[in-house]
Amino acid sequence: MSDNTHAEISAQRDGDVTVPQVNYLISLYKETIKKSILKSHKNLDKSADYANFVWSKNKSRDALKGKFGIHLHVQYIPENKLTKNKVSSLINDALNSKFDFKFANSLVASCNKFKKVSS
Repeated sequence: MSDNTHAEISAQRDGDVTVPQVNYLISLYKETIKKSILKSHKNLDKSADYANFVWSKNKSRDALKGKFGIHLHVQYIPENKLTKNKVSSLINDALNSKFDFKFANSLVASCNKFKKVSS
């Protein structure tokens, strides 16, 4: 087993993003996401850490966490055709302090738009 999980994932056939990948990506991007929430995002509350990043109906360890995790997995990933390898790359970059601000801003805008439509 290699020390580089991203290299191992990239070496495999690409596929669907996993729930643990989504939760890990959101946990790494938490501060970047919070900074990306602007006053114009009326449907999001940057101070609602529990609802945004922790809450889950299902208390299982592998449940999606928070509204950003749920939105990322259910809406954003399919719309943007993200794959396991692309998410692994985002995780790897974040671990090396290379955050994709375009991704964070796009996720926040998408979540805000979705909340507006579903409210």
